[in-house]
Amino acid sequence: MNKLISLLFSISSILLLNSCGGSGLGETATSGGLNIGIDETLAPIGDAEIDVFKVAYQNAQVMPLYKSEAEIIAALLSNNVSTALLTRQLTPEENKVLEERKIKPVVTPIATDALVLLINKNNPNANLSYKQLLQILSGEATDWKQLNNKQQGKINLVFDNAGSSIVNNVLKLTNTAKLPANSYAVKTNTEVIAYVAKNQNGLGITSLCWLGDDSNDSINQYYSDVNVVAIGKKDAIKDTIYYQPTQENLVAQNYPLQRPIMLINRESRAGLATGFAAFAASERGQRIVLSAGLFPHYMPTREIILKKGF
Repeated sequence: MNKLISLLFSISSILLLNSCGGSGLGETATSGGLNIGIDETLAPIGDAEIDVFKVAYQNAQVMPLYKSEAEIIAALLSNNVSTALLTRQLTPEENKVLEERKIKPVVTPIATDALVLLINKNNPNANLSYKQLLQILSGEATDWKQLNNKQQGKINLVFDNAGSSIVNNVLKLTNTAKLPANSYAVKTNTEVIAYVAKNQNGLGITSLCWLGDDSNDSINQYYSDVNVVAIGKKDAIKDTIYYQPTQENLVAQNYPLQRPIMLINRESRAGLATGFAAFAASERGQRIVLSAGLFPHYMPTREIILKKGF
């Protein structure tokens, strides 16, 4: 609790001290220019944070770069972006690149996201045990009939692209070096959802971040044709309860496919990258996370005002 209070005090200090500056006098925590790399699987939450930040601090010019995880990390290491919104920390090898340039990256936790499995509305496999999930992702199970007798047909695993953080998450889950032969890469998360909506044997993997974006009409048109798969707990002795990727199940850690969201800043000074990270971790920024259907790293406070005569 003391750590959280200290963080919030620091955030408030940075934003308050710099809110009056930035009119042509150089970069501050709330003014100037910022090139930010955003893992494209996190684009909706990245957009939401940037939009509100730019309204609050109109002297700030935030220029997002949307690419795969691999491309964003390469951009961060080569100083093409000052900060990056990612789902993992840098590896020792990646950190070494920055250390050789006397740069110590600063990591700011923002939220908890989740991998989401989507099936066609006509596919009856609405629940999967964690064991069945691994069988599919590792290539051990390539036909729906290997799971049960509800449906037959080749399982078509669909991802956004080969360099995606989602692909890396799956490879880590299965402890394998490559995806199974029945895997297909499209280009975007929207295309993943569209594929599943049109193909009964499709199994798409996307992020909760995308499903929480109600403003995206290109995705909304497919919602009625897909269902979210509920997953059993990783350590379940008997699979009788399956969990959807809801905020409640993220908080309780019932849903097993969670992943963190963080900002990694390579700036060596308190500039706009620092200010943006402070904003995203502040109460206002965390409310944006909450409204996006994700789990905030720092839960926003809620004030209850009692009216007279209550």
